[in-house]
Amino acid sequence: MHLELVEDSQTCAYDKDSLKKYLDFIKCEHRRIVAVCVGINDIKHIWDHYSLPTGDNCVILVAARLKKVVKEVFRVAVDEFVLFISAEDEDAFKRLDTAMQLIPTLYFEKRQEYYGG
Repeated sequence: MHLELVEDSQTCAYDKDSLKKYLDFIKCEHRRIVAVCVGINDIKHIWDHYSLPTGDNCVILVAARLKKVVKEVFRVAVDEFVLFISAEDEDAFKRLDTAMQLIPTLYFEKRQEYYGG
């Protein structure tokens, strides 16, 4: 079975329409996977107080950091992602922990959009 997944234009994570295709694929292939949901807290506050581009940059940054260590990243909502890791991958949770640590704490100051690691 050939799998064609579509990337979200903003984050390059796979889009939510591709999620069903992926789930059907792994079911047919009898793959065992671990699903992890990741959400960004207070993104509306960032958009409301610092601008839409600043909030969008936060979403893009989170997606990019997650994709560095996990191949199957799906954007299912504006500020939510679902990640899939093979259940046979012994280092999966270590890589996920690394991904979460790569996402810096973003903080804001007057007249500066954001800065972080």
